[in-house]
Amino acid sequence: MLRRHVILLSSIAALSWTAPSLALAATPKDQLVVAMDTSSLRGLDPNEINQLEAAEIVANLYERLIVLPADNISKPQPGLAESWTVSPDGKTFTFKIRSGVKFHSGNPLTAKDVEWSLRRLVKLGLAPSTDLRQWGFTADNVEKLIRSTDASTVVVETPEVWNSNLILYSLASFSTSILDSKFLAEKDKGGDMGREFLQTADAGSGPYALRTWRVNELIIAEAFKDYWQGEPKMRRVLLRHIPESSAQRLQIDAGDADVATRLSSTDLGALETGGKVTIQKTPASASTIWR
Repeated sequence: MLRRHVILLSSIAALSWTAPSLALAATPKDQLVVAMDTSSLRGLDPNEINQLEAAEIVANLYERLIVLPADNISKPQPGLAESWTVSPDGKTFTFKIRSGVKFHSGNPLTAKDVEWSLRRLVKLGLAPSTDLRQWGFTADNVEKLIRSTDASTVVVETPEVWNSNLILYSLASFSTSILDSKFLAEKDKGGDMGREFLQTADAGSGPYALRTWRVNELIIAEAFKDYWQGEPKMRRVLLRHIPESSAQRLQIDAGDADVATRLSSTDLGALETGGKVTIQKTPASASTIWR
C-alpha cells in the first residue's frame, strides 16, 4: 500500500512564487491526479500568463535556458543552454544551446527558436515581459541585442552593466520559456505570433505535452517520449478542477487524488490528525515539476 504524505512547500527567493501546500495519496503508479482550482486560468502562453497555477503548468510544458535547482536557487545551472560565458565588461552573454532537444511537434530546438522566443516576449510587451524589459530590452532594440550567431549559439547583450546572476535568474523564469518558432509560424493569425493558438495548446519541449483542456473541468498532459532527459516515469498528469479545500481533502482521503493544492490550515490539520498522512516541509523553487 502506497504511503500518503502531505508536503508543505515554501517560497525561498524573490523570484519564486508561493508554492502550494500539497497532499499526496494513492492512484495508479504511472498517473498523477492533481486537485486544484483552475478558475483563474486564462491561457497557457508563457509570454502572457500571470497566474500561479498557470506558471506551474507551463514549467512542465516548456523549458528555459537556465535552471535554478530547488535545493540551491542561488546557483544557476545549465538547462537548454549547456554552457555560457560572460564578456569582461559584463554586458554580453553567449549561450551554447544543447543539441538533440526536440519540441513536442518533432522539430529540433535551435538557437533560432531561442532568439525568436526571447524577442517575442519583449515585443508582446505583456506583464511577463518585465523579466527582460527591466534590463533595458525594448521592442526597438531587441532584434539587435538578442541574436543567434549560428545554429547552436545565442548572444544576449544588455544595454547596461548589471549583476550577471540577475540576468541569469531572469532567463530561468517561466516567462522566458523557449517556444517552437517554426511550428508557431504555421499558427500565426494576423501577426499574433501564435498567441491565440497558445491559449489552449503548447509549443514546448518540456517533459509533458498538453493534450486536453476542458475549462473549469479537466486538463490532461502526457509524457513526452522524446524528452531529451528521458521519458518521464509518470505517463499522464490529470489536473482536476476542485476549487474547495475541503473537497480536495476528501479526494485525498478517498485516494482519488494524489496532490491537493493550497489546502487550508484546517484541512491540513485534519489530515494530520487523522493519521493517514505524514506532514513534510519541502522548499520549492519557481515551479513544481511533476516527473
